[in-house]
Amino acid sequence: MPRNDGSNLADYLIGTDLIHGIAVDAANRKWIATLSSGLYLVSPSGNEIIERFTTENSPLLSNMVNAVYTDPHSATLYVGTMNGLYTYTTDATPAMPDYSDIIAYPNPVRPDYSGHIYIKGLMDNSLVKITDSAGHVVCQGRSEGGLFIWSGANSSGVRVPTGVYYVMVSQSSDGSSGGAVTKIMIVN
Repeated sequence: MPRNDGSNLADYLIGTDLIHGIAVDAANRKWIATLSSGLYLVSPSGNEIIERFTTENSPLLSNMVNAVYTDPHSATLYVGTMNGLYTYTTDATPAMPDYSDIIAYPNPVRPDYSGHIYIKGLMDNSLVKITDSAGHVVCQGRSEGGLFIWSGANSSGVRVPTGVYYVMVSQSSDGSSGGAVTKIMIVN
């Protein structure tokens, strides 16, 4: 990756470890299988390590990853090691050509649920705005491929109260393109 310091030199992103395979997910991120350093998740541009998975910080069966494959029809990543196959569900599902299959789950969100809320069936890089019933935006962002993940909290990080929340999605920031709306019921 270029240093961008005027020296015309570059730094190695992963060091000198040998690469056994590269797979690209629905968000155009690169999953890199290495000989001894585990599995890397790299940004779409290829110049930033987003996450590194090893036997110490993940369920990986070995730091020697022989193969990696992303299922083009789901968010499933297959990781092959000498000790067996590991499957991992990524946060990037394939983008859809339209919003006809948009869903939010779990829905309703029950009081004992503390995980994320998933909105899938989105077009690539969709603008997602989640509002309360009064129309106040509590969260907004862009989808990774066909998926947007919401923590159930507002922009200050505070869990939203019981109520109906509207998920509005579109392809443009000004709402000039077609979009869709779905609802999420949260019970606290």
